[in-house]
Amino acid sequence: MKTKNAFLIFFLFSLIFSGCVKDEVFEGPPTITDITITPQAPSENQPAVVKAKITDLNGMKQASVYYMTAQKAFTRVAMTAGSGGYYTAEIPGQASGVTVNYYIEAVNETDQKAWYPVDAPKTTASYTVGAPMILMNEV
Repeated sequence: MKTKNAFLIFFLFSLIFSGCVKDEVFEGPPTITDITITPQAPSENQPAVVKAKITDLNGMKQASVYYMTAQKAFTRVAMTAGSGGYYTAEIPGQASGVTVNYYIEAVNETDQKAWYPVDAPKTTASYTVGAPMILMNEV
């Protein structure tokens, strides 16, 4: 009987102390997913809205879109936090035929950064103002 009680006490203590282990929070950079641009081919002087889902367990410090036309310097536009972890920013309208290169940068509370595309600003996403939309509605 004493062995049974001693085993039960040992089991309860081990259960209590194992429940006190501290959970560690992921310490990596933010994650950028679900990137969309609306409209995909804006018309002349029509702004383009960039939207992305940006998540981080430590919390976000800032998110930005950097855009460039005609190999000038990148211009930063702050992204606004929305619901569900989505952030948006508006790239101003440009003249017809202009190619706009852009990338997204996200910085978390521990100052770790993530980019879309991953190797930005060497590689950027882009769109051309006034480019015709190709529709495949006939086979």
